[in-house]
Amino acid sequence: MIRSVLRAHTFVHSTLSCAVFLTLSLACAPESRVDAAQVRTLRLPVRSDGPRTLDPAGGVSNYDHRAIVMLYQPLLQYSYLEEPLRLEPLLLESLPQISADGTSLVCTLKEGVRFHDDPCFPEGTGRRLVAADVAYSWKRLADPSVSPVGAELFAHTLVGFDDYRERQSRAVEAGGTFDYDEEIEGLRVLDDRRFEIELTRPVYRFLYVLARFQTAIVPREAVEAYGEGFARHPVGTGPFRMAEEDWVPKQRITFTRNPDYHGERFP
Repeated sequence: MIRSVLRAHTFVHSTLSCAVFLTLSLACAPESRVDAAQVRTLRLPVRSDGPRTLDPAGGVSNYDHRAIVMLYQPLLQYSYLEEPLRLEPLLLESLPQISADGTSLVCTLKEGVRFHDDPCFPEGTGRRLVAADVAYSWKRLADPSVSPVGAELFAHTLVGFDDYRERQSRAVEAGGTFDYDEEIEGLRVLDDRRFEIELTRPVYRFLYVLARFQTAIVPREAVEAYGEGFARHPVGTGPFRMAEEDWVPKQRITFTRNPDYHGERFP
């Protein structure tokens, strides 16, 4: 949990004239459930107007990033205590298994990761993360109505991504809808926890793309349930949740501890 606070530290600026506050409710105890007496609050001032969206695929600014990483997670993260920084697993069980020619990556999701409890799920209980969620989330980056810059992350790199984006864009222009059920050739779901990524060529920077906040994983149920409102109704796997949609642009945004967080904490 403290790791998430470290990621938030860049919100803090030297100016004392900031009027916008980010409130994070933190718990002292390591257990997943805490009582009110154990809750502490951290208030951090942010410069400018704060985040514009809480949808990872739609985020573009540093302010979007700093809020979104409290709620959502990509597959990889940086090991902040090492110099130089290196990548380590976050939603994955281990780093991807890379083929000898550098064009195939097999990834295995970590056990026990669940989405936040939310009414979009049956009985309001967050379900476990599965490989199909990765495929769906990355397809959203091909949708220009969702992501203004996401396509750049996979363009000319992920096999079939450019063709998929072009086909879907033509379909939308012709009056149809963006088809999230059509598969991308280079993104194959092997089972609930494993998926394979095929690259057009060896690309060293690709692993770093998997740590970008735009590639964070979202549940399809939430996107379809809230439509355009999904940008203000986050449902992720991160250590925090938004408190009762308590987001007043240019004034405050409040996050509370996720009691079912999968346990990735400061080492």
